[in-house]
Amino acid sequence: MLNIEFYINGSYNNPTGSYTSIKVESKNRMNYPYSKSYFAVLYDLMEFQFEDNNRRDILQAITDFHYNLLGFARVKVRLNRAVDLLLQQENEVYTSIAMEYEDTLSHVEGKSEEDELYIHYMMSGVRDNYLLNMDDLELEKALLHKGIVISVYSSLEDTVLKLTSIITEIMQVSVSIDDICKRDRGVFKYFKFLELGCGIDLSASKDRFFSDVYRWNRIRNQLVHVGDYIKTENTQLLKDLEDINISLKDRQKMNLSSENIDSLLELVDEFLESIINACWIKLKS
Repeated sequence: MLNIEFYINGSYNNPTGSYTSIKVESKNRMNYPYSKSYFAVLYDLMEFQFEDNNRRDILQAITDFHYNLLGFARVKVRLNRAVDLLLQQENEVYTSIAMEYEDTLSHVEGKSEEDELYIHYMMSGVRDNYLLNMDDLELEKALLHKGIVISVYSSLEDTVLKLTSIITEIMQVSVSIDDICKRDRGVFKYFKFLELGCGIDLSASKDRFFSDVYRWNRIRNQLVHVGDYIKTENTQLLKDLEDINISLKDRQKMNLSSENIDSLLELVDEFLESIINACWIKLKS
């Protein structure tokens, strides 16, 4: 059971007002999906004497991230279920038609070779149409999964950027990100600035998550800039896919599964949670 209440200027559950108190109760927090980064903020945010705008901005950024993850998960489940149902219906229709043709063929008396060839010709047309429909439905799944990977990773980058900007303002850091991180890009740029610019100890986060985050970063870049076909000479990316259990099919084509998407959603949630917790430790010191 989960009970979260926001008391904000007398209004209920409005994450954009100014905060007077936050009450969070959870008997089984772990059963609430993709919520670790969300609760890392809710449980500790009120301990700090932040300006209202900083408090609001942190909660808004993490709330948006959390609901984005839930949205990606719902979209994946709903479309996969719809596609699976269509695949089942296609299979049932094809099986029914095939049985009708076989039955017709077995009951035609005195059938000639031309009759059999004609019936097999008609059946092959049904089969080809069935296979095309199956391919189209599998393509829809593949497009969905690729889109989710790109969107999830972009959401992570955006959220870490927002968090970094807010922490920089709270700590009144005088140097800029570009002063310290001239060659770094994306989430690794903001991560490095939190370490070097803000003095936050992120070693535990780096040790636990960096390898997988780097792997997904390379996968995301491949999907955005090249596509899902992997060249055989791209040994680093092929190893990345193997390490996180992403299979290949049809001439080295990346085959993202529903389980791969689940793993990515869990990874970015736990990675962001580790960053938030490290920030809290620094701010409490």
